Amino acid sequence: MKKIKNILLILSIFISANIYSQLSCGTPTNDIIQNFPNLETGFSINSTPICINVQFHIVRTTAGTGGATLTNIDQINNLLDLHFNPHNIFINKAGVDYINNSTFYDMNSTTNDNSFYALITLNNNPNAINFYIINTNTTWVGKAQGIPSKNLVFTNSYSTTGVSAHEFGHCLNLIHTFRGSPNEPTGCAELTNGSNCLSCGDVICDTPADYYTVNSSGVREPAPGYSPDITNDMSYYLPSTLNHFSALQGQRMRDALSNSLLLQPVIGNLCKSIVGSSAICSSPNQSYTISNSIGSNATWSVSSNLQIVSQNGQIVVIRPLSNSVNGSATITATFSNGQILTKNIWVGKPSFTFEYTYYDIQPAKSTLCVVSTDPNFTLAQQGVTNIAFTGSTIIYGNCIRTTSPLCKEATVTNACGSVTLKNDCEFLKQSITSYYTIYPNPSRDIVNIEIRDNSNLTGKGTNISGELFDMLGISKTKVEIINNKATFSVSGLNKGIYVLKIYINDRIENHQIAVE
Repeated sequence: MKKIKNILLILSIFISANIYSQLSCGTPTNDIIQNFPNLETGFSINSTPICINVQFHIVRTTAGTGGATLTNIDQINNLLDLHFNPHNIFINKAGVDYINNSTFYDMNSTTNDNSFYALITLNNNPNAINFYIINTNTTWVGKAQGIPSKNLVFTNSYSTTGVSAHEFGHCLNLIHTFRGSPNEPTGCAELTNGSNCLSCGDVICDTPADYYTVNSSGVREPAPGYSPDITNDMSYYLPSTLNHFSALQGQRMRDALSNSLLLQPVIGNLCKSIVGSSAICSSPNQSYTISNSIGSNATWSVSSNLQIVSQNGQIVVIRPLSNSVNGSATITATFSNGQILTKNIWVGKPSFTFEYTYYDIQPAKSTLCVVSTDPNFTLAQQGVTNIAFTGSTIIYGNCIRTTSPLCKEATVTNACGSVTLKNDCEFLKQSITSYYTIYPNPSRDIVNIEIRDNSNLTGKGTNISGELFDMLGISKTKVEIINNKATFSVSGLNKGIYVLKIYINDRIENHQIAVE
């Protein structure tokens, strides 16, 4: 279960990413958040594609040595497309140039601000997002001029990670998910129930509330009750974990591109893309076209669960095979120059499952979300137009917050129909009432686990076990639970925080264990 696994990653990342948290994002936070009107009737992957011109500037030493390679530029361009294409935002490489100046190549702590503003005036393309790549900086690894803006500077070692998408997101008016946390200069923190999501945090309601505290070692840790999305590009975790924007973040970027006078000049018309519905049903047939092809024709192909009804160099008409079940599919356009465009689409009704975790145990409170069963397709990319929960609870995004372990149903709808699913309320009740005890905690020697009452699980093939991990996610010991009890030693471990994972069939619960 992705959300619960993320808890382990959150804990490990706040320790292992200490270097990144010190040399982090240098983008200044605005005192006034700029919100632009939504000219679309709700986000849809079928919205008109937006093409962004990007000018890459490779900074080298005065002697013309060092610096990013053209291969690095292609990697950055591909990474940006990977993160922005799901929101119909496409990257056009407007050009690459070189700046030979050792002052800008390595920026030290006494000159980096002045050097930053001096650098972004050089070779600046007024009709593009200007992406400057330097060697090192002693204060930050990436910095956008503002939110929004047309200039960002990046250290080469981080340029091909999700941090590039993070800073680029700032240029397109996105705010840190953790705005309002300590050391953030302005703003209020989003509450865990999401009730102030439109005014605090990142002012976006489909990103989980994110708030950190700083411990005595100067390391950021999640505040009690918060379960941030560590993979969201605008969060503040290991660069390797940043891999996506939410649907409403995509909408916010498109709104800025459509309305901001500052960003209007960066919109171009040279990006090729496959345009068409993100969800396809058994009927009618669906047409897909190539935008900005400038007269070049493509050969079309589709995945095995689709069939081509007709095609020419610009348009393909497809439908699912008669025996297709709901799931992912691909459409590919191949050009004579070797360029390949691929569009991922969803076939049939939505497919989703429940994920839940706890933001407080006493009294019992939980978060219950519906998520896609396919790791490559969010619910938005399945064409989902509505999510409805039963019962009266606090609802935000695709999640609900509940103060009691109530059974819940969710109905998820796309153009092909609706699917209703009921969560495993029996397990939810057992889990939230914490039917086992872990003690002592903190511990210097041994830790005990005692199952207080698992009678409702007995006879149902229940398999309960445990495993202890350090903050890097490395397993330290497996715990065998026999006759509702287990004891394991922590005496040989270094002092610090560890994560005890309790496995209950296919469920996982995570608990912090402090070793003194």
